[in-house]
Parts: sequence; structure tokens; C-alpha cells
Amino acid sequence: MSKEKLRLHNRKENIDRKYLWIYIGITFGLSWGMSILYIIFYDILSPYVGELNISNPFVMVSLNSPSIAGMFIYFIYGGWQGMKHFLKRMIPNKKECIWFPVLIGISVLFYFCMYVGSKCFGIVLPEVTMSATERIVTLLKNIYEETGLLGGALGWYGFLLPYMQKRTQSSILSGLITGFIFGLFVLPGYLFTSFETATNYPLYVVQLMIFSIFIAFLFNKTRGNVIFFILLFWLSASGSKLQFYSFVTRVQILEIIFFGVLSIVVYFWYKKGRGEDLNTSELCCFPEFIGM
Repeated sequence: MSKEKLRLHNRKENIDRKYLWIYIGITFGLSWGMSILYIIFYDILSPYVGELNISNPFVMVSLNSPSIAGMFIYFIYGGWQGMKHFLKRMIPNKKECIWFPVLIGISVLFYFCMYVGSKCFGIVLPEVTMSATERIVTLLKNIYEETGLLGGALGWYGFLLPYMQKRTQSSILSGLITGFIFGLFVLPGYLFTSFETATNYPLYVVQLMIFSIFIAFLFNKTRGNVIFFILLFWLSASGSKLQFYSFVTRVQILEIIFFGVLSIVVYFWYKKGRGEDLNTSELCCFPEFIGM
């Protein structure tokens, strides 16, 4: 490689790396920064911003910071056109619509496996107190209640995943990295709330990593459409609230196994049936996948 080509290559590498650091800086700066600020100045801030709940302005900005960062990256990369090109990816074409019933079917299977697994391993099931109508209302309501994590769709899977796929040329490795960084992001939320529940934070990070491998496969098969991540995350995160199972540590292990097996089955189904390696083929990489 000539000195001029090497210089241009290094310049491009530095520009690409700049986008990652801007994303990390905004995402963790807003989320961790606001959390630390709230803890240090709790006596001063709490009378004005109130307790940390889903409607708290600190929480809303913090939980949606990944999407704020993701959209900002697309804006500084391609201006309004860049944002428009990315958002257009959320409109599925006719071929991709098959994934809607597939993901609904996977979610039903997920509920069934968590329910049966809980019974087999002696995990206490919740008492069913809701009617079918109440379950539907709860499911729809959970769209709002999961806004914090879904608010990261435009960042974790809209930017970071395709960015990592470009850097690693591996959907599996990119999924693991994305899930791990996603897990670090939710740590303040666990510090405030979830450590008081029966769930385990390290297991939750592993859940996100394994889940993100399947999402990476799905992302690449749908031309980089994050709407399918939103659908699957919303449905799978609603199971315990619909009283199909209790979200406790042993169920977390069952969920890791479920999405691990699902990812393996999907990988080999494409490998054996179509001769396609989902780890390396048709990767949607930033920024090429939005057509810019």
C-alpha cells in the first residue's frame, strides 16, 4: 500500500472511530451522567424531578439516550437525508413481512417454553388473575412501559450493531459486543430498581448478548430494519407481565438457553438449507446499508 493510500485509509479509520466515540459519549454521558448527578444531588433534585419512574424526565432522557445518539450520528453523517434514509429502513417490504407472523410464532413458543420449563424445574408460576381482555390491555400497555429499552432501538441496533459488523465482519461477534455494551448501559437501572427483585444482573447481560446474536441475524435478513427487533423485544419482554411465568433468576437461564438454541437452529437452517453463513453473509454495515 502506497503512503498516500495508507494515509487515506488511516484517515477513514479515524473518521469511523469518531462516530463510535460520539455515540458512546452521548449514550453513557446522558444515562450514567444523569444517574450519578441524581445520586450526588438527590436532596436538591428530588423535590423538582420527583422519584425515578418511567415518567420522570431524567429517566425518559436517560433511557432514550441510545436512540438520541443514534439519530444524531445519522444526522452528522448524512444530514436530514441520512436520517431519512435510515428511517425508511423501518418500512418493511413485501418479502420482509413474513417475519411478522414468524416472530409472533417465536414469541408464543417462547411463552410456552418458559411456562413448561418453570413447571419442570419447580419454578413458582404466578397466579393467573387477568382475563384475556386484561392480558391484551397489559400487552399493549407494555409498549409504553418498555419504552426505555425500546428507545435504544435506533441506537443499539440501528447504529452500534451495523457499525460493529463493519469493524468485525461477523454478525455473531457484533451481536455479542452490542449486547454487552447494552448491558453496561442498563446498569444504573439495576442499581436503582432491579437489584431489589429476583433477577440477576450478570445473567441479564448474558441474555442481551445471546438475544443480540439472533437480532443480528434478523437485522441482516431484513436489510437492517429495526422494527422487527422492537416487535420481538416487546413481545418477549411481556411474558411475565402476562402471567405466563415469573421473571426470576432461573427463568433468566431458561431464556438464555431458548435464544441460544433458537440462534443455533436458525444459523444451521440457513447453512444446511440455503448454503448461507449468517455470520458473514449479507452483513448490513454502517453506513452502507442505508444506501449512502
